[in-house]
Amino acid sequence: MKYFLPSIIVMVFIYFFSAMPSDESYLQHSRVIALFAYLGIDLFQILGQNAVFWVRKTAHFMIFGTLSLTFFYGLYKNYNKNPFLFAFFMSFFYAISDEFHQYFVPGRSADWKDVLIDSFGAFSFLFITKGIQWIKSNLG
Repeated sequence: MKYFLPSIIVMVFIYFFSAMPSDESYLQHSRVIALFAYLGIDLFQILGQNAVFWVRKTAHFMIFGTLSLTFFYGLYKNYNKNPFLFAFFMSFFYAISDEFHQYFVPGRSADWKDVLIDSFGAFSFLFITKGIQWIKSNLG
């Protein structure tokens, strides 16, 4: 169970941000844009008027990629025969539950496209991890 503690922490983090009403969520993403501006990177110049949209979607991709790795870690440490497949499906089902949860949050909605982005993030992170494992075992 202790190996799944990182997964639980990430899931709580996701739940916390999904429970924010839309105006609070928008403010959080605007802060990310402000942080980039402070670092000298104008995301509006790079991404145009849709900068907040892209920050939101990138956050989905990254956090569910991270979640998939924490699931992989817990499964790998607990003798699972195929931790990649199970980690992906656990992330996918949590993405579905996250969108279902957002349906009940004021100003938010459930969007199947977000489930796809979340799942693609999970798949991408796991694919890179599998590639690193393959390289280490075959070339290392």
